[in-house]
Amino acid sequence: MTGNELHSNNAKGDIAGGDIHKNTYVQAKDKSPLRTVVEKLEADCLHDPEFNKYISDLIHYTNSVHPDSQRDLQTKLVEANRQDELHEAEELKEKFAKLLVKSSLSEQAQNAYVHVLSKIKFDYDHKVKPLLKEGAALTAVEASVHQVVMGIYEDLAGTVLDHNVRDIKGMLYFLTGNCHIEWKY
Repeated sequence: MTGNELHSNNAKGDIAGGDIHKNTYVQAKDKSPLRTVVEKLEADCLHDPEFNKYISDLIHYTNSVHPDSQRDLQTKLVEANRQDELHEAEELKEKFAKLLVKSSLSEQAQNAYVHVLSKIKFDYDHKVKPLLKEGAALTAVEASVHQVVMGIYEDLAGTVLDHNVRDIKGMLYFLTGNCHIEWKY
């Protein structure tokens, strides 16, 4: 061996005239199909400001407006002398809550339900609430509730959000249970 030359090398690895510094790492396994789908969801939806807006708007309707003075659906209906609706109201409210959970990862569904719930609340506040505040007869109040429910039904009929009138009434009870709608003023 002369200088920096090496002749007749039979080494099966590194040969050095000084220190060898190697960085060793374990290559990560390929991403699973589930991991790939979840990361795509995060990239496509969760970082999208519009999707975050839909989530925030929907959370507004799924959370209680006045948590300190929250009364459940049963209490509100009993106070308004509507206890005959209680069983159906609980059933329909629960059915709609499950539907919201089922569609919670769809940006389009969240956006649509935000608009539906917003319209129900707006129509209720402008058609039913004034009658309740005036102490109107039950028949007038019921006619107004019917008008609100049928208006939403007609808007949704034949669309991907085609719901029957009971389901729409469930949305009304859902809003009641989360303190967005009162039945007694």
